[in-house]
Amino acid sequence: MEINKVSSTQLSKECAIPASTLSTYLSGKKASYSPDHLAALADYFSVSLDYLMFGETSGASSLN
Repeated sequence: MEINKVSSTQLSKECAIPASTLSTYLSGKKASYSPDHLAALADYFSVSLDYLMFGETSGASSLN
């Protein structure tokens, strides 16, 4: 978020994720994540789900 200079409040609104849920995601206290939330975050940051979750791209996307 620091790179994109977006606040958690703004990210919450733009991705339609409740602020309290986003806060638990960012703190690492959440054990499971909503697929819809992950897709919204990946889309917002223009990254793949693999990158969002694991910090790496999948083999398929690196072939392109």
